[in-house]
Amino acid sequence: MLSQTFPRARIFLPPKIEELERGYVAITDGATSRIIGCAISAVTIGPIIGWAAALGWWLAIAVTELAIARYLKVSVALPVTAVQSRWLEATLAFQGFAVNALYSIGFVTAWLRGGELGMFIGGGWIVLSLFYDIVYMSVLRRVFVAMITPTMVCAIVVPLVKSGLSISTLSMFAMLSITLLLALSAVADRRRMQQAIIAAESARLAAEATYASKVRFLATMSHELRTPLNAMIGYAEVIQEDADAETRDETAADAKRIIRAGRHLLGAIDQVMLIADSEISGGSITKSAVSMPSMLQALVESYREETTCVGPPLLVLCDSEMPSICTDGDKLRDCIVQLVDNAFKFGGGTPVLVVASLSGVESATLTLKVTDEGVGIPAEELTRIFEPFTQVDGSETRAFDGMGLGLAVVAHLISLLGGRVEAESVVGHGSIFKIILPVERTDTQAADEVGLAASSRGLTATTP
Repeated sequence: MLSQTFPRARIFLPPKIEELERGYVAITDGATSRIIGCAISAVTIGPIIGWAAALGWWLAIAVTELAIARYLKVSVALPVTAVQSRWLEATLAFQGFAVNALYSIGFVTAWLRGGELGMFIGGGWIVLSLFYDIVYMSVLRRVFVAMITPTMVCAIVVPLVKSGLSISTLSMFAMLSITLLLALSAVADRRRMQQAIIAAESARLAAEATYASKVRFLATMSHELRTPLNAMIGYAEVIQEDADAETRDETAADAKRIIRAGRHLLGAIDQVMLIADSEISGGSITKSAVSMPSMLQALVESYREETTCVGPPLLVLCDSEMPSICTDGDKLRDCIVQLVDNAFKFGGGTPVLVVASLSGVESATLTLKVTDEGVGIPAEELTRIFEPFTQVDGSETRAFDGMGLGLAVVAHLISLLGGRVEAESVVGHGSIFKIILPVERTDTQAADEVGLAASSRGLTATTP
Protein backbone atom coordinates (compact mmCIF):
# COMPACT_ATOMS: atom_id res chain seq x y z
CA MET A 1 0.00 0.00 0.00
CA LEU A 2 2.87 2.37 0.83
CA SER A 3 4.46 1.88 -2.58
CA GLN A 4 1.13 2.56 -4.28
CA THR A 5 0.56 5.80 -2.34
CA PHE A 6 4.14 7.03 -2.60
CA PRO A 7 5.90 5.56 -5.66
CA ARG A 8 9.25 6.82 -4.43
CA ALA A 9 8.84 4.63 -1.34
CA ARG A 10 9.86 1.66 -3.50
CA ILE A 11 13.39 2.42 -2.31
CA PHE A 12 12.43 0.61 0.89
CA LEU A 13 11.27 -2.49 -0.94
CA PRO A 14 13.71 -5.34 -1.68
CA PRO A 15 14.76 -5.65 -5.32
CA LYS A 16 14.20 -8.77 -7.34
CA ILE A 17 16.63 -11.66 -7.07
CA GLU A 18 17.50 -11.27 -10.76
CA GLU A 19 18.59 -7.67 -10.20
CA LEU A 20 20.78 -8.65 -7.24
CA GLU A 21 22.42 -11.46 -9.18
CA ARG A 22 23.15 -9.06 -12.06
CA GLY A 23 24.71 -6.70 -9.51
CA TYR A 24 27.01 -9.42 -8.23
CA VAL A 25 27.94 -10.34 -11.80
CA ALA A 26 28.83 -6.68 -12.49
CA ILE A 27 31.09 -6.60 -9.41
CA THR A 28 32.86 -9.93 -9.81
CA ASP A 29 33.19 -10.03 -13.61
CA GLY A 30 34.76 -6.56 -13.76
CA ALA A 31 37.41 -7.27 -11.12
CA THR A 32 40.29 -7.80 -13.56
CA SER A 33 39.77 -4.51 -15.41
CA ARG A 34 39.44 -2.64 -12.11
CA ILE A 35 42.68 -4.15 -10.79
CA ILE A 36 44.50 -3.10 -13.97
CA GLY A 37 43.09 0.44 -13.66
CA CYS A 38 44.13 0.51 -10.00
CA ALA A 39 47.67 -0.54 -10.95
CA ILE A 40 47.89 2.43 -13.32
CA SER A 41 46.53 4.69 -10.58
CA ALA A 42 49.10 3.32 -8.10
CA VAL A 43 51.89 4.27 -10.51
CA THR A 44 50.35 7.75 -10.82
CA ILE A 45 50.02 8.44 -7.08
CA GLY A 46 53.21 6.58 -6.09
CA PRO A 47 55.40 9.74 -6.24
CA ILE A 48 52.87 11.56 -4.01
CA ILE A 49 52.08 9.03 -1.23
CA GLY A 50 55.22 6.90 -1.53
CA TRP A 51 55.85 3.78 -3.57
CA ALA A 52 55.53 1.40 -0.63
CA ALA A 53 52.13 2.86 0.33
CA ALA A 54 50.94 2.78 -3.29
CA LEU A 55 52.05 -0.86 -3.67
CA GLY A 56 50.39 -1.88 -0.41
CA TRP A 57 47.17 -0.13 -1.44
CA TRP A 58 47.15 -1.92 -4.81
CA LEU A 59 47.85 -5.33 -3.23
CA ALA A 60 45.03 -4.85 -0.72
CA ILE A 61 42.62 -4.06 -3.55
CA ALA A 62 43.81 -7.04 -5.63
CA VAL A 63 43.37 -9.46 -2.70
CA THR A 64 39.94 -8.04 -1.94
CA GLU A 65 38.75 -8.24 -5.55
CA LEU A 66 40.16 -11.66 -6.40
CA ALA A 67 39.75 -13.51 -3.11
CA ILE A 68 37.54 -11.91 -0.50
CA ALA A 69 34.81 -10.63 -2.86
CA ARG A 70 34.56 -13.95 -4.67
CA TYR A 71 34.47 -15.84 -1.37
CA LEU A 72 31.58 -13.67 -0.16
CA LYS A 73 29.71 -14.32 -3.39
CA VAL A 74 30.14 -18.10 -3.43
CA SER A 75 30.01 -18.87 0.31
CA VAL A 76 27.78 -16.17 1.75
CA ALA A 77 25.65 -14.35 -0.81
CA LEU A 78 24.45 -16.96 -3.30
CA PRO A 79 23.54 -19.67 -0.71
CA VAL A 80 21.01 -17.33 0.89
CA THR A 81 19.54 -16.18 -2.42
CA ALA A 82 16.74 -18.75 -2.33
CA VAL A 83 15.98 -17.98 1.33
CA GLN A 84 15.91 -14.23 1.68
CA SER A 85 16.74 -11.57 -0.89
CA ARG A 86 17.40 -8.98 1.82
CA TRP A 87 20.44 -10.93 3.00
CA LEU A 88 21.83 -10.98 -0.50
CA GLU A 89 21.21 -7.27 -0.87
CA ALA A 90 22.81 -6.53 2.49
CA THR A 91 25.88 -8.56 1.60
CA LEU A 92 26.19 -6.79 -1.74
CA ALA A 93 25.75 -3.37 -0.12
CA PHE A 94 28.38 -4.11 2.54
CA GLN A 95 30.82 -5.42 -0.03
CA GLY A 96 30.28 -2.39 -2.27
CA PHE A 97 30.77 0.01 0.65
CA ALA A 98 33.95 -1.71 1.86
CA VAL A 99 35.55 -1.99 -1.59
CA ASN A 100 34.76 1.61 -2.45
CA ALA A 101 36.17 2.76 0.88
CA LEU A 102 39.35 0.81 0.16
CA TYR A 103 39.65 2.41 -3.27
CA SER A 104 39.09 5.86 -1.74
CA ILE A 105 42.04 5.52 0.70
CA GLY A 106 44.70 5.83 -1.99
CA PHE A 107 43.05 8.71 -3.86
CA VAL A 108 42.21 10.63 -0.68
CA THR A 109 45.79 10.31 0.56
CA ALA A 110 47.04 11.67 -2.76
CA TRP A 111 44.47 14.49 -2.54
CA LEU A 112 45.67 15.49 0.94
CA ARG A 113 49.38 15.37 0.11
CA GLY A 114 49.57 16.28 -3.53
CA GLY A 115 48.61 19.92 -3.84
CA GLU A 116 46.91 20.82 -7.13
CA LEU A 117 47.90 17.49 -8.73
CA GLY A 118 46.46 15.58 -5.79
CA MET A 119 43.25 17.64 -5.96
CA PHE A 120 42.94 16.81 -9.65
CA ILE A 121 43.46 13.10 -8.93
CA GLY A 122 40.89 13.18 -6.08
CA GLY A 123 38.33 15.06 -8.17
CA GLY A 124 38.80 12.62 -11.06
CA TRP A 125 38.24 9.72 -8.67
CA ILE A 126 34.94 11.20 -7.44
CA VAL A 127 33.65 11.66 -11.00
CA LEU A 128 34.72 8.20 -12.18
CA SER A 129 33.36 6.51 -9.05
CA LEU A 130 29.96 8.18 -9.44
CA PHE A 131 29.85 7.27 -13.12
CA TYR A 132 30.68 3.61 -12.39
CA ASP A 133 28.09 3.35 -9.62
CA ILE A 134 25.38 4.91 -11.80
CA VAL A 135 26.09 2.58 -14.73
CA TYR A 136 26.30 -0.69 -12.80
CA MET A 137 24.41 -0.22 -9.53
CA SER A 138 21.72 2.40 -10.08
CA VAL A 139 19.01 -0.27 -10.38
CA LEU A 140 19.81 -1.46 -6.83
CA ARG A 141 19.08 1.76 -4.97
CA ARG A 142 20.23 0.82 -1.47
CA VAL A 143 23.37 -0.81 -2.87
CA PHE A 144 23.95 2.35 -4.91
CA VAL A 145 23.63 4.54 -1.79
CA ALA A 146 26.04 2.28 0.11
CA MET A 147 28.62 2.42 -2.69
CA ILE A 148 28.59 6.20 -3.17
CA THR A 149 28.76 6.92 0.58
CA PRO A 150 32.59 6.62 0.88
CA THR A 151 33.03 8.80 -2.19
CA MET A 152 30.64 11.47 -0.89
CA VAL A 153 32.22 11.46 2.60
CA CYS A 154 35.65 11.94 1.07
CA ALA A 155 34.37 14.72 -1.18
CA ILE A 156 33.00 16.57 1.90
CA VAL A 157 35.68 15.89 4.51
CA VAL A 158 38.87 16.39 2.46
CA PRO A 159 38.14 20.00 1.36
CA LEU A 160 37.21 20.91 4.96
CA VAL A 161 40.46 19.42 6.27
CA LYS A 162 42.59 21.17 3.66
CA SER A 163 40.91 24.58 3.37
CA GLY A 164 38.22 24.93 6.05
CA LEU A 165 35.01 26.80 5.21
CA SER A 166 36.59 28.89 2.48
CA ILE A 167 35.01 30.18 -0.68
CA SER A 168 36.70 27.42 -2.68
CA THR A 169 35.39 24.77 -0.29
CA LEU A 170 31.84 26.14 -0.46
CA SER A 171 32.07 26.31 -4.25
CA MET A 172 33.19 22.70 -4.33
CA PHE A 173 30.29 21.70 -2.07
CA ALA A 174 27.89 23.46 -4.44
CA MET A 175 29.32 21.64 -7.45
CA LEU A 176 29.25 18.38 -5.51
CA SER A 177 25.58 18.91 -4.64
CA ILE A 178 24.73 19.59 -8.27
CA THR A 179 26.67 16.50 -9.34
CA LEU A 180 24.89 14.37 -6.76
CA LEU A 181 21.46 15.68 -7.79
CA LEU A 182 22.23 14.95 -11.44
CA ALA A 183 23.45 11.51 -10.49
CA LEU A 184 20.30 10.72 -8.54
CA SER A 185 18.17 12.08 -11.39
CA ALA A 186 20.06 9.85 -13.83
CA VAL A 187 19.48 6.89 -11.51
CA ALA A 188 15.73 7.57 -11.41
CA ASP A 189 15.54 8.04 -15.18
CA ARG A 190 17.51 4.88 -15.82
CA ARG A 191 15.26 2.86 -13.55
CA ARG A 192 12.14 4.24 -15.20
CA MET A 193 13.55 3.44 -18.63
CA GLN A 194 14.42 -0.08 -17.53
CA GLN A 195 10.95 -0.62 -16.10
CA ALA A 196 9.41 0.68 -19.34
CA ILE A 197 11.59 -1.67 -21.39
CA ILE A 198 10.69 -4.61 -19.16
CA ALA A 199 6.99 -3.74 -19.38
CA ALA A 200 7.17 -3.40 -23.17
CA GLU A 201 9.02 -6.71 -23.49
CA SER A 202 6.48 -8.43 -21.23
CA ALA A 203 3.64 -7.01 -23.29
CA ARG A 204 5.33 -8.15 -26.50
CA LEU A 205 5.84 -11.68 -25.20
CA ALA A 206 2.24 -11.81 -23.96
CA ALA A 207 0.96 -10.60 -27.34
CA GLU A 208 3.09 -13.17 -29.17
CA ALA A 209 1.84 -15.94 -26.86
CA THR A 210 -1.76 -14.85 -27.41
CA TYR A 211 -1.28 -14.68 -31.17
CA ALA A 212 0.40 -18.10 -31.22
CA SER A 213 -2.46 -19.62 -29.26
CA LYS A 214 -4.98 -18.10 -31.67
CA VAL A 215 -3.06 -19.46 -34.66
CA ARG A 216 -2.89 -22.92 -33.08
CA PHE A 217 -6.61 -22.73 -32.35
CA LEU A 218 -7.39 -21.80 -35.96
CA ALA A 219 -5.17 -24.57 -37.27
CA THR A 220 -6.74 -27.16 -34.96
CA MET A 221 -10.29 -26.06 -35.72
CA SER A 222 -9.58 -25.99 -39.44
CA HIS A 223 -8.30 -29.56 -39.37
CA GLU A 224 -11.25 -30.68 -37.25
CA LEU A 225 -13.76 -29.01 -39.59
CA ARG A 226 -12.12 -30.29 -42.75
CA THR A 227 -12.60 -33.98 -41.93
CA PRO A 228 -16.42 -34.03 -41.53
CA LEU A 229 -16.78 -31.54 -44.38
CA ASN A 230 -14.95 -33.85 -46.76
CA ALA A 231 -17.27 -36.65 -45.69
CA MET A 232 -20.33 -34.47 -46.34
CA ILE A 233 -19.08 -33.56 -49.82
CA GLY A 234 -18.27 -37.20 -50.59
CA TYR A 235 -21.74 -38.42 -49.59
CA ALA A 236 -23.34 -35.55 -51.55
CA GLU A 237 -21.42 -36.65 -54.64
CA VAL A 238 -22.70 -40.21 -54.16
CA ILE A 239 -26.25 -38.89 -53.87
CA GLN A 240 -25.76 -36.84 -57.03
CA GLU A 241 -24.45 -39.83 -58.97
CA ASP A 242 -27.37 -42.01 -57.83
CA ALA A 243 -29.88 -39.29 -58.65
CA ASP A 244 -28.35 -38.77 -62.11
CA ALA A 245 -28.53 -42.50 -62.74
CA GLU A 246 -32.20 -42.63 -61.73
CA THR A 247 -33.00 -39.32 -63.51
CA ARG A 248 -34.14 -37.68 -60.31
CA ASP A 249 -33.28 -34.16 -61.43
CA GLU A 250 -34.49 -32.34 -58.32
CA THR A 251 -32.44 -34.55 -56.01
CA ALA A 252 -29.40 -34.17 -58.24
CA ALA A 253 -29.79 -30.38 -58.21
CA ASP A 254 -30.00 -30.37 -54.41
CA ALA A 255 -26.89 -32.53 -54.19
CA LYS A 256 -25.03 -30.15 -56.49
CA ARG A 257 -25.97 -27.24 -54.23
CA ILE A 258 -24.63 -29.15 -51.22
CA ILE A 259 -21.41 -29.94 -53.07
CA ARG A 260 -21.01 -26.34 -54.23
CA ALA A 261 -21.57 -24.94 -50.75
CA GLY A 262 -19.32 -27.57 -49.20
CA ARG A 263 -16.47 -26.84 -51.59
CA HIS A 264 -16.84 -23.14 -50.95
CA LEU A 265 -16.57 -23.70 -47.20
CA LEU A 266 -13.69 -26.13 -47.74
CA GLY A 267 -11.85 -23.47 -49.75
CA ALA A 268 -12.28 -20.95 -46.93
CA ILE A 269 -10.99 -23.48 -44.39
CA ASP A 270 -8.01 -24.27 -46.62
CA GLN A 271 -7.13 -20.56 -46.78
CA VAL A 272 -7.17 -20.28 -42.99
CA MET A 273 -5.09 -23.45 -42.73
CA LEU A 274 -2.49 -22.13 -45.14
CA ILE A 275 -1.95 -19.01 -43.06
CA ALA A 276 -2.10 -20.84 -39.72
CA ASP A 277 0.30 -23.58 -40.80
CA SER A 278 2.70 -20.99 -42.19
CA GLU A 279 2.68 -19.06 -38.91
CA ILE A 280 3.14 -22.20 -36.81
CA SER A 281 6.04 -23.47 -38.92
CA GLY A 282 7.70 -20.05 -38.79
CA GLY A 283 7.78 -19.72 -42.56
CA SER A 284 9.84 -22.87 -43.13
CA ILE A 285 10.63 -23.72 -46.74
CA THR A 286 11.02 -27.29 -48.05
CA LYS A 287 12.69 -27.15 -51.45
CA SER A 288 12.70 -29.99 -53.95
CA ALA A 289 12.79 -30.55 -57.69
CA VAL A 290 9.51 -29.35 -59.25
CA SER A 291 8.31 -29.99 -62.80
CA MET A 292 6.08 -27.11 -63.84
CA PRO A 293 4.53 -28.93 -66.84
CA SER A 294 3.50 -31.82 -64.56
CA MET A 295 2.20 -29.48 -61.89
CA LEU A 296 0.09 -27.49 -64.35
CA GLN A 297 -1.20 -30.68 -66.02
CA ALA A 298 -2.32 -31.91 -62.60
CA LEU A 299 -3.98 -28.52 -62.08
CA VAL A 300 -5.99 -28.95 -65.28
CA GLU A 301 -7.05 -32.43 -64.20
CA SER A 302 -8.23 -31.13 -60.83
CA TYR A 303 -10.38 -28.49 -62.60
CA ARG A 304 -11.81 -30.97 -65.09
CA GLU A 305 -15.37 -30.52 -63.80
CA GLU A 306 -15.09 -26.73 -64.00
CA THR A 307 -13.67 -26.80 -67.55
CA THR A 308 -16.39 -28.80 -69.30
CA CYS A 309 -18.36 -27.41 -72.18
CA VAL A 310 -20.92 -25.89 -69.84
CA GLY A 311 -18.34 -23.91 -67.89
CA PRO A 312 -15.45 -21.55 -68.57
CA PRO A 313 -12.35 -23.38 -69.79
CA LEU A 314 -8.97 -23.37 -68.09
CA LEU A 315 -6.11 -22.82 -70.55
CA VAL A 316 -2.49 -23.53 -69.61
CA LEU A 317 0.48 -22.47 -71.74
CA CYS A 318 3.80 -23.93 -70.68
CA ASP A 319 6.87 -25.32 -72.43
CA SER A 320 6.48 -29.10 -72.21
CA GLU A 321 10.29 -29.41 -71.95
CA MET A 322 10.75 -26.71 -69.33
CA PRO A 323 13.57 -27.83 -66.98
CA SER A 324 12.71 -28.74 -63.43
CA ILE A 325 13.24 -26.05 -60.84
CA CYS A 326 14.16 -26.16 -57.16
CA THR A 327 11.53 -24.55 -54.93
CA ASP A 328 8.80 -25.40 -52.43
CA GLY A 329 6.33 -27.11 -54.75
CA ASP A 330 3.50 -27.33 -52.22
CA LYS A 331 3.50 -23.61 -51.51
CA LEU A 332 3.82 -22.70 -55.19
CA ARG A 333 0.93 -25.02 -56.11
CA ASP A 334 -1.22 -23.50 -53.35
CA CYS A 335 -0.56 -20.02 -54.76
CA ILE A 336 -1.50 -21.04 -58.30
CA VAL A 337 -4.71 -22.68 -57.09
CA GLN A 338 -5.66 -19.56 -55.14
CA LEU A 339 -5.12 -17.32 -58.17
CA VAL A 340 -7.04 -19.66 -60.50
CA ASP A 341 -9.92 -19.89 -58.02
CA ASN A 342 -9.95 -16.12 -57.80
CA ALA A 343 -9.95 -15.81 -61.60
CA PHE A 344 -12.89 -18.21 -61.98
CA LYS A 345 -14.76 -16.41 -59.21
CA PHE A 346 -14.46 -12.94 -60.75
CA GLY A 347 -14.08 -13.99 -64.39
CA GLY A 348 -17.77 -13.82 -65.16
CA GLY A 349 -17.74 -17.12 -67.05
CA THR A 350 -14.81 -16.20 -69.29
CA PRO A 351 -11.79 -18.46 -69.90
CA VAL A 352 -8.91 -18.40 -67.41
CA LEU A 353 -5.40 -18.48 -68.86
CA VAL A 354 -2.27 -19.62 -66.97
CA VAL A 355 1.08 -18.92 -68.66
CA ALA A 356 4.38 -20.21 -67.23
CA SER A 357 7.83 -19.20 -68.46
CA LEU A 358 11.39 -19.64 -67.23
CA SER A 359 14.20 -17.23 -68.05
CA GLY A 360 17.87 -17.23 -67.16
CA VAL A 361 20.25 -20.09 -66.49
CA GLU A 362 22.18 -19.82 -63.23
CA SER A 363 19.92 -17.18 -61.66
CA ALA A 364 16.64 -18.28 -63.21
CA THR A 365 13.31 -16.55 -62.79
CA LEU A 366 9.96 -18.28 -63.00
CA THR A 367 7.09 -16.10 -64.20
CA LEU A 368 3.49 -17.24 -63.84
CA LYS A 369 0.59 -15.22 -65.22
CA VAL A 370 -3.06 -15.90 -64.40
CA THR A 371 -5.40 -13.92 -66.65
CA ASP A 372 -9.16 -13.53 -66.63
CA GLU A 373 -11.57 -11.33 -68.61
CA GLY A 374 -13.91 -10.57 -65.73
CA VAL A 375 -15.08 -7.49 -63.86
CA GLY A 376 -11.61 -6.09 -63.20
CA ILE A 377 -10.30 -4.09 -60.25
CA PRO A 378 -10.20 -0.28 -59.89
CA ALA A 379 -6.67 1.13 -59.97
CA GLU A 380 -7.00 2.65 -56.49
CA GLU A 381 -7.79 -0.78 -55.02
CA LEU A 382 -4.75 -2.60 -56.44
CA THR A 383 -2.57 -1.45 -53.54
CA ARG A 384 -4.70 -3.09 -50.84
CA ILE A 385 -6.12 -6.26 -52.40
CA PHE A 386 -3.26 -8.31 -50.93
CA GLU A 387 -4.21 -7.33 -47.39
CA PRO A 388 -6.03 -9.99 -45.30
CA PHE A 389 -9.84 -9.87 -45.21
CA THR A 390 -9.94 -7.29 -47.99
CA GLN A 391 -12.34 -7.20 -50.96
CA VAL A 392 -12.95 -4.47 -53.51
CA ASP A 393 -16.61 -4.47 -52.47
CA GLY A 394 -16.71 -4.92 -48.71
CA SER A 395 -20.41 -4.24 -48.25
CA GLU A 396 -22.89 -6.82 -46.96
CA THR A 397 -24.69 -6.69 -50.33
CA ARG A 398 -21.60 -7.45 -52.39
CA ALA A 399 -22.04 -9.70 -55.42
CA PHE A 400 -19.07 -11.95 -54.62
CA ASP A 401 -18.78 -13.75 -51.32
CA GLY A 402 -15.61 -14.90 -49.53
CA MET A 403 -13.37 -13.85 -46.66
CA GLY A 404 -10.84 -11.88 -48.70
CA LEU A 405 -7.95 -14.16 -47.74
CA GLY A 406 -6.97 -15.70 -51.09
CA LEU A 407 -4.69 -12.97 -52.40
CA ALA A 408 -3.26 -12.36 -48.91
CA VAL A 409 -2.31 -16.04 -48.76
CA VAL A 410 -0.62 -15.82 -52.17
CA ALA A 411 1.36 -12.70 -51.25
CA HIS A 412 2.44 -14.24 -47.95
CA LEU A 413 3.58 -17.56 -49.40
CA ILE A 414 5.36 -16.02 -52.39
CA SER A 415 7.23 -13.63 -50.07
CA LEU A 416 8.39 -16.65 -48.06
CA LEU A 417 9.73 -18.15 -51.29
CA GLY A 418 11.61 -14.92 -52.03
CA GLY A 419 9.39 -13.67 -54.86
CA ARG A 420 6.68 -11.10 -55.38
CA VAL A 421 3.16 -10.83 -56.75
CA GLU A 422 2.02 -8.09 -59.13
CA ALA A 423 -1.45 -7.22 -60.35
CA GLU A 424 -2.72 -5.38 -63.42
CA SER A 425 -6.36 -4.72 -64.11
CA VAL A 426 -8.82 -2.68 -66.15
CA VAL A 427 -12.38 -2.38 -64.91
CA GLY A 428 -14.66 -4.36 -67.18
CA HIS A 429 -11.80 -6.02 -69.07
CA GLY A 430 -10.33 -8.40 -66.54
CA SER A 431 -7.17 -8.80 -64.46
CA ILE A 432 -3.66 -10.25 -64.73
CA PHE A 433 -1.92 -11.58 -61.64
CA LYS A 434 1.77 -12.26 -62.05
CA ILE A 435 4.07 -14.33 -59.80
CA ILE A 436 7.76 -13.51 -60.24
CA LEU A 437 9.88 -16.04 -58.38
CA PRO A 438 13.68 -16.50 -58.32
CA VAL A 439 14.42 -20.23 -58.61
CA GLU A 440 17.28 -22.63 -59.17
CA ARG A 441 17.33 -24.79 -62.28
CA THR A 442 18.10 -28.43 -61.75
CA ASP A 443 19.92 -28.70 -65.08
CA THR A 444 22.54 -26.70 -66.97
CA GLN A 445 20.64 -26.22 -70.21
CA ALA A 446 20.32 -22.72 -71.58
CA ALA A 447 16.95 -21.64 -72.89
CA ASP A 448 16.89 -18.48 -74.98
CA GLU A 449 13.27 -18.77 -75.94
CA VAL A 450 10.47 -20.69 -74.33
CA GLY A 451 8.14 -22.69 -76.54
CA LEU A 452 4.53 -23.06 -75.56
CA ALA A 453 2.38 -26.05 -74.88
CA ALA A 454 -1.35 -25.56 -74.72
CA SER A 455 -3.59 -27.46 -72.39
CA SER A 456 -7.35 -27.11 -72.55
CA ARG A 457 -9.97 -29.27 -70.88
CA GLY A 458 -7.24 -31.62 -69.62
CA LEU A 459 -5.71 -32.10 -73.12
CA THR A 460 -2.11 -31.14 -73.93
CA ALA A 461 -0.74 -30.08 -77.31
CA THR A 462 2.60 -28.57 -78.30
CA THR A 463 2.68 -25.52 -80.51
CA PRO A 464 5.39 -25.28 -83.14
